[in-house]
Parts: sequence; C-alpha cells; structure tokens
Amino acid sequence: VSKKKFKLKSWGIKLAKKKGIKKAVVALARKLAVIMHRMLVDKTEFYYQ
Repeated sequence: VSKKKFKLKSWGIKLAKKKGIKKAVVALARKLAVIMHRMLVDKTEFYYQ
C-alpha cells in the first residue's frame, strides 16, 4: 500500500463514501479509460510525478 497521496485515489475514496463502492469502482474505471484514450489520441507519454 502506498503512503503517497494520489488524486484519483482520494477522489475514488470520497466517491465510495458518498455513492457506494460499486459505483465508485465503475466511475474510477471510466475515468481511467478516458485518460488512457486521450493519451492514445494525443500520443502523449505517461510520466510519473
């Protein structure tokens, strides 16, 4: 388990508390798919901050 704070992780945890774990998992998967699609279209490389 990572001790660093990640924006997507904190967003997902917050959403899970509000809407439930199942909806949060689907929402996070969709958000990641949109990010990956955008990277493929723009031909941008992933960089770790």
